[in-house]
Order: sequence, then structure tokens, then C-alpha cells
Amino acid sequence: MPLRLRGMLRASLRCRPSLGSAPAKQRRPLHAHQVERRQVSLASPADGVKIPHARPPKVIRNGPAPLSSFVVDQWTPHEGIVVDRLQSGALLVDVGCEVPGMLPAVGYFASNADELDQLSPGDRVTCYACCKYLESKKLFLSLHRREVPRERWKKVIADGQRPYEGVVQRLAPFGVFVDLGTEVPGLLPNEQLPSELHCKVGDAITVYVVSKRPDTTKLDLATSPRSHALRRWIEIPGDGRTPHKGTVLGFLEGRGAFIDMGFERPALLPMAVIEAQEEQTDLKCGSELTVYITDKQSKSGKVTLALAPSTLPKRSWEDIIADGQTPYDGVVRRKFDYGALVDIGYDSLCFLPNPQVPKNSASNSVSVGRELTVYAVQKRMNTGRVSLSLERRAKPLEDLQDVCCDGRSPYRGIVRTVNEFGLFVDFGCSVVGMLDEDYDDPALIEKQSCLQAGDVVTVYPICKDLGNGRVYLSLKKRDVPIRSVWDLAADGQTPYLARVVSVHGRDCTMDLGADTRGLLTRTNAPLETYTKLEVGDMAHVYIHHRNSATASLTLSLVPSPVRKVPSSKILADLQLDASKVYTGEVYCIQHGYVFLDIGSELGAMMLDAVPSACRIGDRIRVRISHHDTRRGRFRVVPITTETQHAQRGSNKCKEAWEDREDAESVEEEAVENQKSHSAG
Repeated sequence: MPLRLRGMLRASLRCRPSLGSAPAKQRRPLHAHQVERRQVSLASPADGVKIPHARPPKVIRNGPAPLSSFVVDQWTPHEGIVVDRLQSGALLVDVGCEVPGMLPAVGYFASNADELDQLSPGDRVTCYACCKYLESKKLFLSLHRREVPRERWKKVIADGQRPYEGVVQRLAPFGVFVDLGTEVPGLLPNEQLPSELHCKVGDAITVYVVSKRPDTTKLDLATSPRSHALRRWIEIPGDGRTPHKGTVLGFLEGRGAFIDMGFERPALLPMAVIEAQEEQTDLKCGSELTVYITDKQSKSGKVTLALAPSTLPKRSWEDIIADGQTPYDGVVRRKFDYGALVDIGYDSLCFLPNPQVPKNSASNSVSVGRELTVYAVQKRMNTGRVSLSLERRAKPLEDLQDVCCDGRSPYRGIVRTVNEFGLFVDFGCSVVGMLDEDYDDPALIEKQSCLQAGDVVTVYPICKDLGNGRVYLSLKKRDVPIRSVWDLAADGQTPYLARVVSVHGRDCTMDLGADTRGLLTRTNAPLETYTKLEVGDMAHVYIHHRNSATASLTLSLVPSPVRKVPSSKILADLQLDASKVYTGEVYCIQHGYVFLDIGSELGAMMLDAVPSACRIGDRIRVRISHHDTRRGRFRVVPITTETQHAQRGSNKCKEAWEDREDAESVEEEAVENQKSHSAG
């Protein structure tokens, strides 16, 4: 097909008709399938509840969506136009992504040949994205919907002990790509393949995720579990003075050595550090050494090490005050087109975006090595990322916990960013708010489609997520105040009518009409009991757990057989009798921790010292050690277990648990020392 015709077809896809007459400002188009979607509801008409319109997917605002954020769950429909047919018989389809998707004719994701033959360039088609490769910029599509949505990359547990039942997707010279039921496949390197294992496309295989890379979304696999669970790198103290044990995995010419420290991604020991201490240290593959973390990059997940401790400890997450008024002395370490990374003594480099640099000023030319006075204006709890500004705020920024999300308290804000995710508004909080798109009101659709960066708006906070550091805003003032999440009954038996806000894998984010949304988790539910939910559907849910630190809600479609005990009563009983025994049921095991339901609105957790000592569904007798206010859960220790668990080595579990507890106490002591140093 001629390039000119191909460009015209892509342009016709991106320029969809919009609602209403065109205002003075240029409007962003709405997609046709966003206003014509069929409504499906689980609510009964006898409930007397008015079912709102189905909420469609997010509007693509500035042209094609980046591949990194494109929804790949083989569940969400994408309207596209066939732009070309390849010699292999595959079709290229423009689905509104930065790269065209492919409907393959051969291979693992091959579509039916008869169905492909019926399509020709220029035809409109509904596709489902089933796989993407960020580095090679490839997007694979399917004409058929999956029975269960694919899981997001973030949902993958890379602890080296969680088994995944996968299917061989593709054979490569360097390894085997395995479909884990996620948006990206995992790679099983040749060195991890047993000699007696001969794989072919379509074979079932059990694998374990041993590495997870946020910058490339790559997943490294192994065929055997690790002896100790990998921990999340964000939980490792990076103060530059806490020693960590590591093992050399290999070397990369010109860069340094990769060190296995027992968390999700190997760390890098730079070549300059190795050469500086080459006489004292003889490194080779398999060597064990003591290292210190000097830098953690929140976005890419990369960790940089040193062989000697830092002179001064780095600031911790709690030490950073994101009020826009507290000054920090920083040095620019890296420069990008979109901003710079600045070292302010935090355990990770902080981000200074270009819009925060005043125009026509001497500070506009930010260069590597330059010393700056900056102010922290944003903290992201889920990534540990800190954003900076060169300008001091006239008034201190309000902490996210203090923001009133009743839907009636007005805040003056400025639209900072408009991208494929939505509109982001600076309204005087330590977290930039996201404008929630309310499709129940056509007037709001018209108003939001006109907004551009720099516009001044009046917004009303309606929902916040303390765990991920997010807050959602609305342009519409609510007639009735939104209730607090603490006013909800987290007893597992009180039903609440909730609306599906987003679907990711088997899980759904639900709006219960409170200032915090809940998560409907169905990962461990049997496939035959899986209920299909779409965005905009209504369903009755029950609150099984409520986190005391983040107020996050864990929901279920099935009520609890026994009413949950309030956490206040559990804490009162703990003060009266610390030896009281509870029976907990294991519902999750990941990253070295076992999560249990002890019949309380708060969940419980304990260290998983011995792999395979516990399994989901096991019932374990535990004693509450203390209330972990940072994690918002009870910390428990095992007393005795049921026969099934005891046969797997309860004595060995107790010994290993004590070792893990000692290691964790060392890290907590390092954090406390860091706090006392900062206070001094």
C-alpha cells in the first residue's frame, strides 16, 4: 500500500467524531466505542438503584498511545483499521498505538486463516491486544477475546518461589519465551534449561520469575525455585552504610559486575569501583562480597553499589519533606530532554522536570554537575520517587493524608499535564491530582475535552489512594458529601453496591462511593467461579480487609462466613493477653512473607522462612507479635500448624524464621539509626 494512503487511513482512525459543537479551544476527539458500549450489570432492578452509564476506557488525548501504556490484556476491545497485508499473510492494524499491531498468520498467536482472508486494507476490525515487546516495538493482536484477562506486568511476583504454569510461546537462539498469562512473556535462558528438557511451541512448563526489570518490563525465568525468596528492592535500605551480602553473577565489559543481593533485580557494581580496589578484591563469578547501596533509581529499578560505606548516611523516605518550601542542596547528575536527575542526599536520584524550570532565567540552563537549591513538591509512595522544583511555593503544600475528599471542598488548581493517561492538576498538594472523567454528565465531557495545560480550574477531590500516592479530582461539586472510608463496615458481611472503575487481569478496582476505592481480588479464585465484569458494571461487594496505614480495601463478591472482628478489639485483647492464639488461613505467599486471614478487618503477615512450608489454604495457629503501623497489618509468629503443614518441617521453619527475623531487625535498626542521625 502506498505510504500516502496508509497515512490517510491512520489519520482517519485518530480523528473520530466528537460530541457537541466545537468551542473556541481545540477539542480532543472521543472514540465511537466509548459512547455506544452495551451496559451489563450485576445489580438487580429490585434494588431500586439507578445504574449509571458504562464508563469507557480512557481517551487517547495526544495522538497515538505509547506502547508502554497500551492496554494488553486480550480482554479490552480496540477498534482498528487494517493498513497492510504482509507476505506471510499477517495483517497490520492501526489500533491507536504508536506502533501498528500485527494479526499473525503463523506462530503462537496465529489467527484463523479464513478470518484473515476476509479482511483487506481499509476494513475496520475489533481486535484484542495479547502481547507486546517494548524493546523491539512489537504488538501482537488477536481477533478473539480471552476467557480471563491477562495480568499486568506489575502483578507478576518475582520472588523466585512462586510457580507459574506457562506455555512455550517462541524458541530463540538464546532461550525460550514463555507465556505466563501476562501482557509480556518471560524469557527462560538456555543456561536455565535442563539438558533433558526439550521444549517446543505449545508445551506446558512450570517456571519461576527470578528477575523483573521495570525499565524494559523483561521477566527472567528459571525452572527451579530459589532457596530463599527474593525481596522487593524498594524495601531494601539504600542509606549507603547498611552492609548487604551479595554474590557475583557475571561481568559486562565496560560497565562492571552484576551482583545478586537477594531481591528482584541484580545490582550493578561499577567498573570504576572495581578498578579502584582491584588489589584488595579479586572478583570472579560466584565470589561473595559485602556491598553498600549508593543509588536506587525508582523508575528503572536499577541499583548501584559500592565496596565501602558512605561517609554520611543518605536521607530516607520519611526525611524528605514535600511541602514545596523546605530547601535542599542538590547536584545535577544526569540530563534528559524531559528533565534532570538531581542528587539531594536521598537514597535515589530525584526528578526535576523541565516545566519546573522557570523560563528566561539563569536556572533554565541546567547542566550536569551544577549545584542547585531545590524544593520537594511530590512523593510517590509506590515507587519511592521524589519530584523537585526550583521555585519555592508561596504556601506549603498540603499532605495527601490531609486532603479532604468529600467532593464538596473546592481547591484552586492549574492543569499541568495532558497526556494519554488523562489530565493532571496541581492543586496545592504534595501529589498532583488526576482529573477523573465522569461520563454520566455530558456537560463535564464537553468541559474536560476543552482543557489544556496552563488552564486554571476549580476542582473537588473525590478519592485518594495513600498506598500508591494518588488523588482523583472532579470538576463537579457533589450534592451529598462523599463518605469516609473509615465509616464503612469492614466486617465481611455488609454488602455495598459498587461500580467497576477499571479491570486489570482478574482484579477490578471498585468505587463504593467512599473517598477510597477498593480492590476486588480474584487471583486465587477457581476459573469456573470467575464472574466477568466490565468497566461500568455494578456489583454487590463485601469488605474483607482494610489496611490501617493506607486505608486500602480488599473486596470480595462472596460474604465472609463469620463477621470480621474490629481491629480495635484485637488490639485491646493483645494488651490484656499477649499469648492469645488465633487460627489464620493463608491467602497469599510472596517475597518471603505469608499473608493470613485471622478473622479481623486487618490482615496478618509472618515471615516465610522455609520455601513450600506453607501453601494457600493452610490453616496455621499464630500469636500476634505487634501491630505493624508502617505496613498496616498485624505481625504474627507461628505456634503450631495443622497436620498438613507440620509434615513439611515445622521445626526447621521455626529455626529459619528466627534467622529471618534477626536479618529484618538489622534493617529496621539501620532505618532507626538513619532517622536519629537526621534528627541530630
